[in-house]
Amino acid sequence: MEIPKGREWMYQRLDANKHLTEEFREGLYEFLQYVIGQEKFQEQGEVLRCPCVKCNCKVFKYVDQVVWDLYQKGFMPNYYLWTNHGEDQPVQSTLDQYWSSIEFQNKSVIAKANRVIDKGESVYCVGSISTASHCEKMSKEFERQPTTWKVVERTKKLRTEQWVNDKTSELAEKYKKCQEVEQHLMLEGSSSQNSPVTSIDDNETYFNVVECGNKKRNVYDLNVLSKRCNTSTSVHSTPSQATIVHQIEEMREAIQKLNDNLMEKNAKERILEEKMEQLMKDQQKHSERIRQQGENIRQQGEKMKLILQ
Repeated sequence: MEIPKGREWMYQRLDANKHLTEEFREGLYEFLQYVIGQEKFQEQGEVLRCPCVKCNCKVFKYVDQVVWDLYQKGFMPNYYLWTNHGEDQPVQSTLDQYWSSIEFQNKSVIAKANRVIDKGESVYCVGSISTASHCEKMSKEFERQPTTWKVVERTKKLRTEQWVNDKTSELAEKYKKCQEVEQHLMLEGSSSQNSPVTSIDDNETYFNVVECGNKKRNVYDLNVLSKRCNTSTSVHSTPSQATIVHQIEEMREAIQKLNDNLMEKNAKERILEEKMEQLMKDQQKHSERIRQQGENIRQQGEKMKLILQ
């Protein structure tokens, strides 16, 4: 394992005379300062996992107890990344972990199969490009919102004009029949009333087809898209003044939020410094108690020698 820069001190605890090195003391202070600054530390009741060789991050202890254990035993092996104390995995490590996961492998297999499907080259895109992305691309291409069925054709039809599976083929047949029926009914209604023929709403036709087998309209993630198509078919326009004002307000809110976060961070740092000072004082008191206990034991030993003489 590659040792992260600035973490060498973790396993350089003792010098040649078996005394604690200055690097270890300073590094331990840095470690504790980092841990105490985590929100999780406050939520856990100001206790933390002890990363010493014996506890192995499985035991929660107070700060002074952790300091004593690390002084006496040192850190558990290869704990260069403080993942049990709020530190994130490096980006590359996270990516490697995701790429080796079953979820990614399944998506990769689907994407490869879509590209080399036996029936011919396909734009079928499950697992690679979202339906919403196709809709946005088609809106720019047509300069208007595409109908739901146009998106179905774009994403579920091969370049050989075949559908990607039987389910989609069956849906296409139902859509075609439904459209013919609606066209026929519309022609009859207009002829009886001597009124001009109105156009068929493709999105409503799609709704009628889908609702036959699925009342929630959840087919190919197009339920939300269909609603958008019903409510908006206009050409894309430039942002209005109201939109720009709204964006400016959002930027102001974001800046204010950043300022608030900065002030909160500074407050936390001040609290951390105070806690570290108290920690060092407690450590000095603890060391003094140990020294006093040792002195008492020595004096008792001398008394016992006098008695035995």
